[in-house]
Amino acid sequence: MAGVINKIRFADAYPQIIVFTLLIQLVLVSSTFPLGELLTATPLYHIDAPHHWYQITVAAALAQQGYLIGYDPFFAAGYVGGIPFNTSAKAPAAVAALLSPWISPAIAFKLFSFSCAVFSPAALPLAARSLGLRANAGLLAALLAIGLWWVSPIRWYHTAGIVAWPFATFCALWFAASAVAYVTGRVSVWNFGALAIFGAVLFFVHPLFPIAAAFALMPLLWIFRSDIISGRLFALLIFLPLVCTLLNLPWILTILKYPGMANGMQPYQQVIDINMVWQDMLGMPSGGRGSKLYFLLFFFALWGVFGQSEKYEKRLSTALLLMGICTVIFADVGAAIPGVAVIAPNRFSFQAYILMVLPAALGVMNVVRAIQMTGASRAIGTVSTAFGAVALVFFLNDIRREITPGAYAHHGHSPPEVRELGPLTRWAIEQLGSQTDASARVMFELSHARIHDGGHMAGFLAVQSNREFIGGAYPYTHFANFWDNWMFGQPVTALPIDRFREYVTLYNIGWILVHSDTAKSYLAAIPDILLVAENGPLALYRIETNHTFFLQGKGEVVGRGMNRLEISNLEGDAVVLKYHYIPGMLAEPPVEIDGVKILDDPEPFIRITRPPAHTRLRLYLP
Repeated sequence: MAGVINKIRFADAYPQIIVFTLLIQLVLVSSTFPLGELLTATPLYHIDAPHHWYQITVAAALAQQGYLIGYDPFFAAGYVGGIPFNTSAKAPAAVAALLSPWISPAIAFKLFSFSCAVFSPAALPLAARSLGLRANAGLLAALLAIGLWWVSPIRWYHTAGIVAWPFATFCALWFAASAVAYVTGRVSVWNFGALAIFGAVLFFVHPLFPIAAAFALMPLLWIFRSDIISGRLFALLIFLPLVCTLLNLPWILTILKYPGMANGMQPYQQVIDINMVWQDMLGMPSGGRGSKLYFLLFFFALWGVFGQSEKYEKRLSTALLLMGICTVIFADVGAAIPGVAVIAPNRFSFQAYILMVLPAALGVMNVVRAIQMTGASRAIGTVSTAFGAVALVFFLNDIRREITPGAYAHHGHSPPEVRELGPLTRWAIEQLGSQTDASARVMFELSHARIHDGGHMAGFLAVQSNREFIGGAYPYTHFANFWDNWMFGQPVTALPIDRFREYVTLYNIGWILVHSDTAKSYLAAIPDILLVAENGPLALYRIETNHTFFLQGKGEVVGRGMNRLEISNLEGDAVVLKYHYIPGMLAEPPVEIDGVKILDDPEPFIRITRPPAHTRLRLYLP
């Protein structure tokens, strides 16, 4: 039987394998999402998903006015928002912008999340097809890829709202295999255009895709080095990156010109510990990002290298396994390299095992060959087969647990992924609606541990309550951010109360919503700050001061929205607003407008010189 299967070529079976992979993944994803929630108005609320929902909401609101970027007054006393600034969800933001108002931000992100989940594993048999591997290798790669998606940190990343990166890393190997088919002349020269569009789209989906693609491409170029056509290699290494960059130039130039939301150094995914290499491979809790399936892939990848296989298959297995080992080492210690930490190297750890899928698939085929031999080869093959059979039962049960709701541990978010709004968030929305108004801002304590029902909910709260929040919608973004006992660039306990009062005046803070005991103790020591509501870890405080959005001069803020700040009844030779100035900002009708820095906020505030007294001004970013 094995001999018959080995004769099947990709032209005969690969289309069926791709369809089979998509159908299996579609059934599994549909059961956990579930499929019936795909087009409902309920957003995804887990970890980063509500933050992406907010960013997509901003993009859609700007698109309805004909803008791709614009001034967002709801966070950080005003900053630049829009599609380019949504690092991991530009694609659904673009869809929501293009189809607004026919498709909601919630549906746009759910469609993106669902589609990425369904299509990711299919990238591995597609890569096997481009590399000319036999169909049984492609089928095994498909099955291993499905398992890897469900019982590894990839599942956690995806359900945490970090959707684009796993999808990009799966596609990186397919992209690299397609690129090698081009440079070796196995496809037409016209395929360069398709390859360029493919790369540009994936670059748009996630800005770190070029690095993932490079990790996948290097071992394949080494394998095929003697078959490479020099002119095509030049086109691949020079013109392809140039075309991909040019197609993405609008958003690249925009984020270079404006800082946007993420203008701070975020310390995520930067752990430096070589021990994580083996901890993650064994799925040990101390590693934090591992899976027991990693060891299975590594074990059978070794079979792909040292087993009885064709010369080409052995070379392919060797190159991809070595690159996988290099990638996982980079992931675990790369942050020690100056300048590399900014790309969050830990995120590359599971790409290492995606690279091992094809060697592992070839290794399984070698095990099948070994048990048909005699002597030591058969004995070792039999033991390996038994190990694989036990592992198969274990991981099938692991997948069953992953797709089944329950109180036991899951690799990702326990299904269903789409669920109702949590109780703390509902309470916060109710209190913001009843205890606050638009005359001042809310200072909101963000949480690394995501105590607000498991998600970064600041953006969702701002939209639902129609209140301006000072700071950012995510930790480590703006000077005025407030998260886990840290505010205005220093620990809460280190901030003198007099300085805190200056910030309250500067940012027109009227209410503070906190969760940490340290913040509660700090606020309780200030006489004119009163506790008005409390629920579990959350406490809402009111500041008993006069509220105004003007630092100098007088006036009224009569309206604000995306790319719209409306003021009227201005008095004084110069008016300074408690909103940040963005270079290029204009007023309608035209007035003299610039920025002035105050205290230690690195961003200037809006100053209007010789304002018209009775004219209603609209400030916006063109």
